[in-house]
Amino acid sequence: GIGNVIDQCHPDIVLVHGDTTTSFAAALGAFYKQTRVGHVEAGLRTYNKYSPFPEEMNRVLTGRIADLHFAPTQKNADALCAEAITQNVYITGNTVIDAFASTVKADYAFKTQALQTLDYAKRIVLMTAHRRENLGEPLVNICKAVLTLCERHPDAHFVYPVHLNPAVQNTVREYLGNHPQISLIA
Repeated sequence: GIGNVIDQCHPDIVLVHGDTTTSFAAALGAFYKQTRVGHVEAGLRTYNKYSPFPEEMNRVLTGRIADLHFAPTQKNADALCAEAITQNVYITGNTVIDAFASTVKADYAFKTQALQTLDYAKRIVLMTAHRRENLGEPLVNICKAVLTLCERHPDAHFVYPVHLNPAVQNTVREYLGNHPQISLIA
């Protein structure tokens, strides 16, 4: 479908963001239409094509297609350089951190009840774990690690927006549900 959009809109460049399969497919579609591609979040690498899966290969393949590479950090730019991608690489910062910094308000009131009642004088840890390579025993181990952190740091409170995947929900609720230092939220 991206080819049809390119035919209709005639963009100078297609910007893709991150490492999703959608980003890679859009980059590939633009390549087929000989349209330039800019990759936001370029250069992230684990050097294990199966972890995270399929994101690592989406990153690498998008990097080979892209004409402009917007790397969050110098380390990401260095990873591109190691792959002989040295032209049109720009260090831009992290889009998630930038978005966070531009939207934080001192007087913000959360809509979620669990977040309204937290004591923000304490340490708050926002966490997530939902990648498919973490399902099963790895997620159990993550949950056990969180419980250990709760024991070692009674002044910390963990906020975990739990993914809707039943394999995540069931494990997380079994191990972390009803713990006073943990808020499981939608």
